[in-house]
Amino acid sequence: MQALVRRLDGRYQACGHATRGYVRWKLRLDPVHAPIFAQARNKPLGHVLDLGCGLGQFGLALLELGLATGVTGFDWDEALIRQARLAATGLPAHFHTADLRLETLPPSQCTLILDLLYQLPLPDQEDLLRRAARVTADRLFLRALDPDRGWRSRVGRGAERLSRLARLYRPAEIAPTPLKQFEGWLDAEGFVCEVEPCWGVTPFPNVLLTARRQSP
Repeated sequence: MQALVRRLDGRYQACGHATRGYVRWKLRLDPVHAPIFAQARNKPLGHVLDLGCGLGQFGLALLELGLATGVTGFDWDEALIRQARLAATGLPAHFHTADLRLETLPPSQCTLILDLLYQLPLPDQEDLLRRAARVTADRLFLRALDPDRGWRSRVGRGAERLSRLARLYRPAEIAPTPLKQFEGWLDAEGFVCEVEPCWGVTPFPNVLLTARRQSP
């Protein structure tokens, strides 16, 4: 992991100290990386569609490790996308500014939706997840806040509200969806789902849902 952090840090060299520090922190401490990297080592991900990609560091990490063949990322934040494009120089990665509620999604073998859906109203969550599933040939990874994890869920909702107060451009509503609802939508699109905790040492209710397309 340290070698990966160094390589990614070099890619974000021109993006400033704050961005580089954030990328290093995410790679070292975010518990979502280990389970997805492990699955990708067992079976490479192919072309990855990253919805809500932010700075693009997850997709670039997959490329640096040889776990993906290409990345297409979308995010609404133009400033983040500019930095993602700069960091991706020389790699088969393409990043675009978009409102995902309106964007036509390209086909992929694997789709990432990490920490995104609960920022949308429920109808938009269902629409985006179903559209993403329809263009995904193999696997879809969804990280979400589980609203049914007791005290963890209360802590998670509180932390997200504080985050929105500090970053006024983000949506005001937080709408964590019961996991059974996600599983139902994905089942209807031909996927089988597994859920595992994804909170590491944090007090938050994050879980990782892995959806695999069923054979016809």
